[in-house]
Amino acid sequence: MVDTKAVPTNKTELLAYTEGRWQAVAQLTDALTDTEWTGLTDAAGWSVKDHVAHFVTWVRAEIALLQYRTLLHQSAGIPGALWNADDFDPINEIVRQQTLHEPPAAVRAERDRVFRKLIEVVSTYSDADLARPATEFGLEEPGKSLLAVLTEYHGDHFEEHRGYVESIVARG
Repeated sequence: MVDTKAVPTNKTELLAYTEGRWQAVAQLTDALTDTEWTGLTDAAGWSVKDHVAHFVTWVRAEIALLQYRTLLHQSAGIPGALWNADDFDPINEIVRQQTLHEPPAAVRAERDRVFRKLIEVVSTYSDADLARPATEFGLEEPGKSLLAVLTEYHGDHFEEHRGYVESIVARG
């Protein structure tokens, strides 16, 4: 089990936090068969593959934001009007539909590729950068540092979806 009490205070801790949560979800999902990836679902109809593809899409968008300042919704293929409506269910459904026909092997490969890229990109930021307001980087998170937002967007998001996957497997 991943320690959920330690909140990162610098880049080294952020990278370790992110890595630990990523590894937990990767190990859990790697232990599943393709049939379990696609055949088991939660109450909303999302499969293990849907959950993994979901956070991979968002990490890819966050990488584009951090590298090129491309807005999250643009990278994720979300229409601006829908993004501004502040209702995450239709947004998440668009993201789910984007990878609906991808095989589990492709989603696993993209998961691993995107994670390596995420670590590479975040590693270029200094502790001073991470202490700056997230809004300076194009993140719509007023009052939060880039470090706080990346902690939520990465480690916490991976942990959230690991919980969903565990529930799906337990139901199966």
